[in-house]
Amino acid sequence: MLTKIHLTTLLIISALVGGVVLLANGVAVKISWLSAVSATISVISVLLLGFEHLFWRWKLLHGWFVEKPDIRGTWKVTLRSNWKTENNESTEIEAYLAVRQTYSQLSFRLMTAEQNSELVSSSIQRAADGIYKVSGVYLSQPNLTVRERSPIHYGAILFTVISDPPTALSGHYWTDRNSSGEFNATSRKVSIFSDFVGAQQAFETIDNG
Repeated sequence: MLTKIHLTTLLIISALVGGVVLLANGVAVKISWLSAVSATISVISVLLLGFEHLFWRWKLLHGWFVEKPDIRGTWKVTLRSNWKTENNESTEIEAYLAVRQTYSQLSFRLMTAEQNSELVSSSIQRAADGIYKVSGVYLSQPNLTVRERSPIHYGAILFTVISDPPTALSGHYWTDRNSSGEFNATSRKVSIFSDFVGAQQAFETIDNG
């Protein structure tokens, strides 16, 4: 996103170039015109700020002007890991994905009963058929009580955004401790939760009517 200092610099350069062109063509340049440049900077700054935090979400802009899905909120997630239990069964984990998003920034926190995973870097790409894919690298920090068997580790995630507006997220994840699994999210709340218990209670309220 262009910051105010970037915008100011670009407009001043544009004004200077325009002034030089006018002078070269024999047109008198007035200092009072600088007030118009200042007003333009202020108006465009407000519009950019509004677009960064609000306007980009408008559905009518998606697909041609905005090429990013709006996945803000908290998602209920099911993780199916290749890590086997003592009975040689696949592990299924309940999790919640809290997504904070503006036009230029994306962050999320994946929460389970035993750990929190924070996004380190991310990318959103739109394929030729209009399908969005989100990829990212995350740092996972298990609770202190389980770190002997579950150390701090890094992982990567890749998921597809289903529909627009999004109705589900589906993909895979991998970690540097040789585990991997499926990632599926099918329900979402607008509120953003920062802890597993709070998110779990909110979704249980919905499930119980």
